[in-house]
Amino acid sequence: MISKPENLEVLRAKLPTEMVAKTIQIPKALGGIFDGSPAVAPIKIYLIVFEQMKDIEFVLSGAILKIYEVLSDKEDHTTYYFPFKNGRTQ
Repeated sequence: MISKPENLEVLRAKLPTEMVAKTIQIPKALGGIFDGSPAVAPIKIYLIVFEQMKDIEFVLSGAILKIYEVLSDKEDHTTYYFPFKNGRTQ
């Protein structure tokens, strides 16, 4: 995740030609961090988030963004962003 536009341009200049860096706009998102294996996280995180979204009448409004961070040789975590919109009918 890059927060400053000038850093994105530096990254773009260093990427191989077959890779691309682009900006994704997510106006509203629920977020969560999972410490543990990324293989297990979707089973645990997705079910909890989808249940909570249903309870508060939110619906998923786009692709789920996952950010993997390696903290050390033995530790990592994944941050999830679930874009949503209000599911209540007007």
